[in-house]
Amino acid sequence: MTILFRHNLSVSALAVFMLLSLAGCQTPGTDAVTPDSDSDQPALPLRALGQEPGWILQMDDEQLQLDYQYGQHQFSAPTPEASMEGDIIRYNARADGETLFVEIKPGYCEDIMSGRPFPYTVEITINGELLRGCGGDTQSLLVDRLWAVEDINGRALVDDTPLTLSFDTDHRVSGSAGCNRFNGRYEITGEGVSFGPLALTRRACEAALMQQESDMMKVLEGASNFRLDNSGALIIRGYRGQSLRATTQN
Repeated sequence: MTILFRHNLSVSALAVFMLLSLAGCQTPGTDAVTPDSDSDQPALPLRALGQEPGWILQMDDEQLQLDYQYGQHQFSAPTPEASMEGDIIRYNARADGETLFVEIKPGYCEDIMSGRPFPYTVEITINGELLRGCGGDTQSLLVDRLWAVEDINGRALVDDTPLTLSFDTDHRVSGSAGCNRFNGRYEITGEGVSFGPLALTRRACEAALMQQESDMMKVLEGASNFRLDNSGALIIRGYRGQSLRATTQN
């Protein structure tokens, strides 16, 4: 559903909008990972956002809505036909004497304010003004692949034990903690990801494996954000500097 805003915003509504949309996006270097999916074309509905000035773009099959300059200006039009050039998708819309160009390209993009990752970079030109940001479904960066943990808190695994993570589109996560298997829920948040509650089987192993398992669960249960590095590795960070690094296996 496309979200529409009133043209005359109250002071309080404008303040809320500014807090939500003052989130810049940064794109890592040219070696940054790109989305790994069957199709590089983003599915609709699509949401994108950027900063300086703050803007939010909402698109579905019927309507395109841009709110920019921190919600002080709006552009709304029927969603135009998309055009493709290589892996770049473009939209060109006109309404009420204004022209809007949208360019969406596969490419890892991080929100500067929150650090939340997105699978697409987005550029918008509205009446000659260029807006840059990020867009797409954050969840798509995690699902439909098996992640193998390579280190926890910067330490190598005990005897190369297999620690894994698997995410599905129903917000379920499962895997191996080395000794026991686990499953539970995860949620995509404003900053990235959170986990819990998580359930473990009750197998007993040697002390080093049990400690490693405990360390992994602490990272997941305390997680606040994630990112993909330039090699495509998944970095999950928790509170107090806890982290794990995993690479995709498919």
